[in-house]
Amino acid sequence: LHATKASRDAAVVTLLAMIVIEIALGALQLTGGGRNYFYEITNASSAVGFFANANHMATLLLVGLPYVAAVGGARSSAGRSRRGQPVWLALALFMVIALGVLLNGSIAGLGLLLPAVGGSYLVYRHAIGRPVRGVIVLAIAVIGVLLLAYLVLGPLRAQFLDRSLSNFDPTRRRTSWVVTAL
Repeated sequence: LHATKASRDAAVVTLLAMIVIEIALGALQLTGGGRNYFYEITNASSAVGFFANANHMATLLLVGLPYVAAVGGARSSAGRSRRGQPVWLALALFMVIALGVLLNGSIAGLGLLLPAVGGSYLVYRHAIGRPVRGVIVLAIAVIGVLLLAYLVLGPLRAQFLDRSLSNFDPTRRRTSWVVTAL
């Protein structure tokens, strides 16, 4: 509550820098053949960065998306030196973080990526001073539901969902889904 604008900005930049470092470390872990992990008990086939659990890394990455949208929107609306530059830099960082979620391979992260992207778009619209209309929110929600249904029920299911679920002990993940559904 007592933080200055400069200290808040520094915290956001630090968060985004740590996210980029996490993604780089995760890529190194995936290409390192089982090395470069910090914990003995970890998701060894996932990009986990400094975490032991892939879901925790995915959560950090998803949290970073609205911050990138807010920073990109604030900088572009402030009219810095080159009008389009902050938007393109923010978009590039946004894509790097989204790629990090895909590299991470967390089912929760993949499932929450679309809502995070939609919410980040709304944050961006607000940051540049354009009104967020109900039609836009509804369109994002409908598109998200359709894409999620396509991933879960469509031809790509075997590549994304079944492969990810087969990496886990079926007595833990699938049984808990059945018990939860009942």
